[in-house]
Parts: sequence; C-alpha cells; structure tokens
Amino acid sequence: MTEFDYENKIRIDEEALDIEWLDQPMLFISIAKESAEAQFDCDQAKASFEVVCSETEMQIRNNPITFKIEKITESAIKAALTQTEEYKAALLKLNEAKRDASILQGAVKAFDQRKSALENMVRLHGQSYFAGPKIPRNLSDERKAKEAKKERVNEKIKNRVIKRKGKEA
Repeated sequence: MTEFDYENKIRIDEEALDIEWLDQPMLFISIAKESAEAQFDCDQAKASFEVVCSETEMQIRNNPITFKIEKITESAIKAALTQTEEYKAALLKLNEAKRDASILQGAVKAFDQRKSALENMVRLHGQSYFAGPKIPRNLSDERKAKEAKKERVNEKIKNRVIKRKGKEA
C-alpha cells in the first residue's frame, strides 16, 4: 500500500456504512501488517547502521593516517566516521526506514480513528440523522462498484507515480 492508498481507503462512504464495516477489519489488518514490516525494516536498518559504525571505527583505529587523523581521540574518530560514504549511506537508509515506519504507525492510528468514526456514524444513523427515502439496496452490487472505483483510482495513482519516476530518471 502506498500513502495514496491509505488516503483512499480511509475515506468512509456514509451511504454504505454496512459495507464499510465489513471492510474495516481487513483494511486494519493489512495496514497493521505493513506497519510491522516497516518497523522490522527499521530495526534491520538500525542494526546495519551500527555494524557500519563499528566496522568503520575499527578501520579508523587500525589505520588513522588513511583517515587523516594525527591523534586518535574519540571525537576525531567520530568526525572521521561521519565523513565516510558508508556511514552516510547507512544513516540515510536508517532515516528512510524510520520515516516509513512512522508513516505506517500514523496510518494504523488513522484506521483506528476510522473505526471510531464508523461507530459514531452508526449511532447517528440509529438516531435517524441520515433519514431519507427507503430504497432497497443490493449490497453485492454496491461492493463491486466500490471495488471497481478503488481500482480505477489506484491505477491512476500508479500511472502518475510511474510517470514521475520516469521523469526523475
């Protein structure tokens, strides 16, 4: 799921609360799984970052001249470490993983808020807040139409992302 998918799937069709409730558990579990995967990736990136730091510090201590260090001190080692390409690449990967995990944690919270919104909308519905003419509904057809609409929106978003990536290359 991309950020755009979260924004599309978080929306509630107030005229199809029953369908929204049917979809809610699956939407929530899918985003919770993605959040767990992102947190795992973040933990892995942190471990890799620590390995890079440790290995590079050892290289600096073993060969300070290569890193232009005259006197080996902790601050000199730290300064040399932060200048290496390996350190910079590992730090970038860690920061990206943290960002992705944070976005997904926010999405999980948003889907929990979606549940609360659905509960409140059902209460309002029970109080005839949305009262109007009664027309029999075919939930199966409505669900299919909603899924088709989601697919069209997702396809448009994918095409935009592909075009954007093509322009960046």
